Amino acid sequence: MGTRDLINLGLSPDSGTGDSARKGGAKINDLIADVYQNFGDNPVGTDNTQPYYGYRRNFGEFEYRVGELHGTGKFQRVGFRTTGIDSDNQGAGTRFFDSETGFKIFADSDGDGIPDLYLDSEMYFLSRGEQIDVDLSGVESVRRVNLVLPLAEIGDVIRIRESRESISNGKEINVWTSPYKFADSDQRVEWSQATSGNGLTYPNSNHTKIRDYNGSFQNCSAKKVVDSEGFLDYNINFGGTIVSGGYASSPVKLRTNSTIYEFVYCGHDIGWVFNTSDVRLSSSTVTTTYQDSWDSEQWHQLSSALTVDGSTEVANGYYVLPITKGTSGSQRDFESVTKLMNFKIYKRSYQTDNTAAVTTEFLDVIRTQLYNAIDNESDSETAKAVRFKTVWGSQGAAAGSNTAGYSGDGYTGFADVDDMYKEITVTNIVDDSGNILIFSEKPFIGSAVIQYLG
Repeated sequence: MGTRDLINLGLSPDSGTGDSARKGGAKINDLIADVYQNFGDNPVGTDNTQPYYGYRRNFGEFEYRVGELHGTGKFQRVGFRTTGIDSDNQGAGTRFFDSETGFKIFADSDGDGIPDLYLDSEMYFLSRGEQIDVDLSGVESVRRVNLVLPLAEIGDVIRIRESRESISNGKEINVWTSPYKFADSDQRVEWSQATSGNGLTYPNSNHTKIRDYNGSFQNCSAKKVVDSEGFLDYNINFGGTIVSGGYASSPVKLRTNSTIYEFVYCGHDIGWVFNTSDVRLSSSTVTTTYQDSWDSEQWHQLSSALTVDGSTEVANGYYVLPITKGTSGSQRDFESVTKLMNFKIYKRSYQTDNTAAVTTEFLDVIRTQLYNAIDNESDSETAKAVRFKTVWGSQGAAAGSNTAGYSGDGYTGFADVDDMYKEITVTNIVDDSGNILIFSEKPFIGSAVIQYLG
């Protein structure tokens, strides 16, 4: 930010020794402009009955306006409580919500200019750049609080923190997104022209999605949008499901106490992604890492398919393997885990004990190809040759390799197939208590690396 330039008030009132009114006003304007330059942004219109809907408004040269401030450095406490108004219970609040269209965001049944949903103390509409500290202590057991992410621009960040241990007794937080609902085709064209840099003529339907704990993008739209008039160029279904009791359930729910959930908007063709960190840690990069290894005899073959609503998730005959922390007693489980863990699966490069055959089939080919990368260079010290020389060294060259005759750098790489693994993707089922199951069509010798914030 710029230097501090305070208003000179003078030696005394009416002494004529201070700044003039014009100069004082200029200093105020400079300060405000500096604050908004560093902590603000031009606003995105959210009312489709008004101009500038869905994109940043660019202010004119002679407009004495600045944009909207983004919350920084402070988590504003937002308390929730259960009242007689319940937006997502079909029995008690049908005017706010139904199972097909979702939340009636723009409904104003009493005509007071306030959307009905704002009367519900279990519903909260977030703003761009906002940081809130949620408090669910006033919410009854087994209830859902609903947070709605706003229309946003690439790079917008919203942080939601829980620091009071108030998510308990079956309570959870649904997270929803705001879908675009253009009033007419002219408004959609206006949006396209104002946001031409993103390469889209209309918002991709992915703009309502959030990346979930498993890395998959889920539609979390708070309401259904249908292109019945032919100018939206997309249809968006309500992103939730109806669970027992008539409540709406979002695909992305927040259930863990003492956690910061950070949502980042990645564009109208991607949607939102989010990460978590623990408010009790000094750094979100502190992790606990475990490694689990197994052989092909430790798998179990399924005798039944795993299905959800009649759809096969894992076919009959596949093999299942639990991932564990250790191999004895209480060391087998990941104790004190309160969120889903990150893990990667690696498959060993051979399946039999005939390592000599694998060396010929697999390892020698790698060696030859890496040496060829250097031999094809006219100068063994080019950037490419040096890179491969550094990564590979001079060890274990197959016959005919290393015709360039460069000197070794002492590094030994890919010398033993027992130490070689390929990262693979397998079907997995996990929960937020640290249990992990992986599934494979065939059993394999492998290893897993598991990390979680701890």
